[in-house]
Amino acid sequence: MFASSILALNNISLKIHAGEFIAVMGRNASGKTTFVKHINGLLKPKKGSVLVSGLDTKDVTVAQMAERVGYVFQNPNTHLFADTVEEEIRYIMENPGRQRDVIHSKTEMFLGCSASGMGVVIILGR
Repeated sequence: MFASSILALNNISLKIHAGEFIAVMGRNASGKTTFVKHINGLLKPKKGSVLVSGLDTKDVTVAQMAERVGYVFQNPNTHLFADTVEEEIRYIMENPGRQRDVIHSKTEMFLGCSASGMGVVIILGR
């Protein structure tokens, strides 16, 4: 609920299966950001629960949720800073201190999934 007592989210149920990518779209002020911030743990529900991979977002940190939920801000200038797509992805994995070989294999896996699973052509040098 917002300070004005407007109920922003009510009786929402959603299943996203492993490997799926989704986009949350809708009109301005329809609750998209509120909804997604509950999924990644930036907001905690006042009532009920939000379960992601069996974890209740009330019981875990935002950092723990970031390992399971990706969030792309509306304005790309807010979150993009590297010169290429590949550098962006590598940075995300270097931040928590992963081993170089794990970073390389996960980057290749992610780029392969994105390109084949969504019909997206990714040019790594861009």
